[in-house]
Amino acid sequence: EAKLVGELVEGAKGTLKGLVSLEKTKAAGYLAATFFAEGMKIRQLFIVAGAISSGAGLFAIGGRIFPLSKLALLIGISYTLKDAADRERLDGTTFVWLNFVSSLVFGAMAADLVEQVAGMTSAVAAAGAFSLFSALNGLASTAKKRQAAGFGLL
Repeated sequence: EAKLVGELVEGAKGTLKGLVSLEKTKAAGYLAATFFAEGMKIRQLFIVAGAISSGAGLFAIGGRIFPLSKLALLIGISYTLKDAADRERLDGTTFVWLNFVSSLVFGAMAADLVEQVAGMTSAVAAAGAFSLFSALNGLASTAKKRQAAGFGLL
């Protein structure tokens, strides 16, 4: 049991160290995406708190809590891609697909933000930029893998 606790502590330290270190330039985009998604999660927490304090019903509160799980998953994906970029492992199939999923989620987030709040143009632009960043990295990794396999770029 003590060994498990020690491993968990070391794992947490490694994760925190990874959040403040950049070994490769490309990882900066993923780190920014991670912090952006975390900021959106904090924003959503305030929305949930407002619903609770206003006495909203459980269904309304639950509807405001649900996006937190999606944002937590996006934070995990973004950080995983940041770590893969630091280790130059973005060409792996898992990371290629995570880039495409990240791109779709950030794109959907940008579209949703446009619809939700007109005054959040910087958040819409950031979500759109992270969507494009992830898509381009996924495409670049796919092209690199195809070329290495002798299939050419297309």
